[in-house]
Amino acid sequence: MARWSKKRSTRSILGLVVAGALLLGLIGIFVNGVVSSASSSTSYLSVINQSFATQANAIFTAQEPDGQALSRLLVNMPNLTRPVLEQKLDALATSTAASAASAADTISPAPSAGIGPRFVAIVEQRAKGVKMIRSAVERLLGMTPLPPPGTGGSTPVVKPLISSSEATARLSAAGALLVKADEAVGPLRADLARQPGHAQLKRSVFLTARTLVSPSSMASLVDQLTSSSSLAVVHDLSITAVSLTPAALPTPGATSTNLPPTTRLVVTVVVTNHGTVTENAVVVTASLTPVSGGVSSSASAQGVARPGGALSLVLPALRTKPGSTVTLTVSVPPPPGQNNTSSLTRTYTVVVAPATPNFG
Repeated sequence: MARWSKKRSTRSILGLVVAGALLLGLIGIFVNGVVSSASSSTSYLSVINQSFATQANAIFTAQEPDGQALSRLLVNMPNLTRPVLEQKLDALATSTAASAASAADTISPAPSAGIGPRFVAIVEQRAKGVKMIRSAVERLLGMTPLPPPGTGGSTPVVKPLISSSEATARLSAAGALLVKADEAVGPLRADLARQPGHAQLKRSVFLTARTLVSPSSMASLVDQLTSSSSLAVVHDLSITAVSLTPAALPTPGATSTNLPPTTRLVVTVVVTNHGTVTENAVVVTASLTPVSGGVSSSASAQGVARPGGALSLVLPALRTKPGSTVTLTVSVPPPPGQNNTSSLTRTYTVVVAPATPNFG
């Protein structure tokens, strides 16, 4: 009898455990249903939609000065200098990209009816359109974007020039994208106003004059840019300094460069860019040609020269022979479009002193 009672007691406990688990499950389902219902309630969506509108309107407001600046720039661009134009293009690209990054934060939690992604698309299209305009102008004129903040003036990536027709096509595509973004604002405002909360988005117009970005206007802009005297593409490199290691011996009145005894000569060359475009592949070559008892040797190095800047290159060591006379020729191939090449070659007669008893 005791054994039966023990089994019955065990079954009762198990029954209570099962019943408790079922009860907890039902409570969980009920709570989740309440939460889900609250989340989709009109009052909840009203708060979310109104909060979204507040953030979105702040971003639209921040974009207005960028749109006005772009309109002014499209008119005044041909009259600017290259450094000023670069600065204005970079500032616009940076500002609109920051707005696009901020737009992504406005859609969590998500407003009604897919409003959030549509808003983000408008802001991103404006940023992309500005970026496309900057890229087209820079590649048409051979300009180089300013180094991003915090990069310490890192070496820029210089892209090939594009033709006037290609620039016109790219600028027209950018203009069409900006117009499309502006046209999407009206339907977005209407749809949000119909959602719970009836939140109001402001009227946002990035381009106050759409004719500025029409294909015909962009073609005219390209013509003005390519004919602008302040934005002209000028290639003008010159060799401005050559130094040797070991250094030349002081020999006043000598017509040659006299070196101490050595079997290796290191040439350092400074090339100055007097032009208006960044030269992406400046190649400097130094070669030794025997005159008396020497050995032939050559070395090259390559770098980037920004407009108004100087490029200093240390070439790999050249082989020399004590007691010899050689001709040292330092040269830089002219970039396409540079007509005056006289400053791109330097020639020296180098006399290497004979080896002394303690040499080596």
